[in-house]
Amino acid sequence: CLILQILYSLLIFCTFVILFSAHFRMSLYEKAYGYTYLRVLTHMFMAFLFIILLVTFYRVWNEKFKLLKAYIIVAVISYLIINYVNIDVIIARGNIDIYLKTGKIDVNYLSSLSYDAVPEITRLLDCGDAEVEGKVQKYLYKVKEQLSNDESWQSLNVSRYRARKVLSGYELSG
Repeated sequence: CLILQILYSLLIFCTFVILFSAHFRMSLYEKAYGYTYLRVLTHMFMAFLFIILLVTFYRVWNEKFKLLKAYIIVAVISYLIINYVNIDVIIARGNIDIYLKTGKIDVNYLSSLSYDAVPEITRLLDCGDAEVEGKVQKYLYKVKEQLSNDESWQSLNVSRYRARKVLSGYELSG
């Protein structure tokens, strides 16, 4: 039984090495090309696998531990976190931070994000690059026009409200 525990532990350790390698490579890829939904979700899945491996390692050395119950709890908590984390803000903030270091950004991709990203995108209005500022100005002008339409209280949306509030402080031209 001890030999099996050692072999299982070795297998888990090797999987950790593969997981850390994948995380490192994904981080390098993000630094070079920026953040996307798939890349952010890949990192979240790697964190999920890390926790699952830790739980499994604990189970290898404690045979009374209920593995299925722990897996279900980890899965439910991970599902809740993924649904409540604002991925659009992570993408916009990360890509803008990369832009400030490298000078490379895809404004068209940023403009495809939800209203949650608008407060982050406004950081580009004074970035010093006339081309980027122009594209951002046009995009935010369109968003401001869309948000200026009166809506009934039944269609209240927190993301739209925050974006409208942020954009109200800017004079934008299309």
